Amino acid sequence: MSTITFAQSKESNKRDHDISLYIESNKGSFNVNESDEKAKLINNVNTILIEQIGVDNTINAVTNTQSSDIVLNQFGDFNKAMLDITAKTTASTIDQNGNNNYFGEYANAPKLNLERAVNQQGNSNQVIIYGSNSITEKLQINLTGNAESVTIRNFN
Repeated sequence: MSTITFAQSKESNKRDHDISLYIESNKGSFNVNESDEKAKLINNVNTILIEQIGVDNTINAVTNTQSSDIVLNQFGDFNKAMLDITAKTTASTIDQNGNNNYFGEYANAPKLNLERAVNQQGNSNQVIIYGSNSITEKLQINLTGNAESVTIRNFN
């Protein structure tokens, strides 16, 4: 199981793209500075790649998988992504472009290979996925606009 916590800060005397990032996991912690374009955390075969441009973007990712490849991109301000995934494997790309977007996935599917591609374009959009089953094992969502919402509930 991988648990990741991080904090982002922007120093007022630096350029807009000078961001520092602190990542802590149950496998260790490290700092990412302005020279690193992407933060990469590798635990065995589990990878979470984070790229953020903006202010007060947050990500909380907890995974329990044999293998995972997760890419989280946040471009804008006040975006939030919450992942709590138990699966055999997971491959996800989550893109948030705009402000005040929310993505949440809460899956307990230890026998499934989950694939996700979620693209949020606009402001105040929300995508929430509860559970997972064979129907949504491979899922692609493109949400464009402002104040739009998609909620998926999967229960066996």
